[in-house]
Amino acid sequence: MKSFRIEGGWKNGLKQFGISFLSLVIVIGVVWGLNILSDSSSNSSGSSYNPYHDDYSYEERDEPDFYDYNEYINGNEDVEACSSSGCYTLEADISDGVVNTIHFPNGGYVNIDAEIESDGSASGSDDEGNNWDITVSESLLEDAKQEYIESVAENNYDPGDYDRGY
Repeated sequence: MKSFRIEGGWKNGLKQFGISFLSLVIVIGVVWGLNILSDSSSNSSGSSYNPYHDDYSYEERDEPDFYDYNEYINGNEDVEACSSSGCYTLEADISDGVVNTIHFPNGGYVNIDAEIESDGSASGSDDEGNNWDITVSESLLEDAKQEYIESVAENNYDPGDYDRGY
């Protein structure tokens, strides 16, 4: 039985089979290019899948990320506001997911810049340097999420099409 042996490395081995190095590179490039074309054509089927559209049940929808809908947290809402003097249920102005002002029952207020987190909490300092821990209601977060889902469905917008930049 004759043994198979390539002398002088892989380049000489290619020559033994009548294949040049350049031919091998071209074949590999063509296969790679066809693979890329195949992948991109299968992803661009022309249909616009919208996971939030009304044609899909809630169970079929992808769950939106908090940072998709936090800008929908707006309004004049009751919050639990805690400072060094205690915790109170107070009215707060909220815009784009940020608590801007806390109002007191006596007509006073403090300006604050506290971004609401996914658990409904926010922390910040007022103009006088007092620290505040704020909690918004779960229903406010759910309302913002629902408003986002409705907006996406209404505009036939696919959240996967945009880059959040983080």
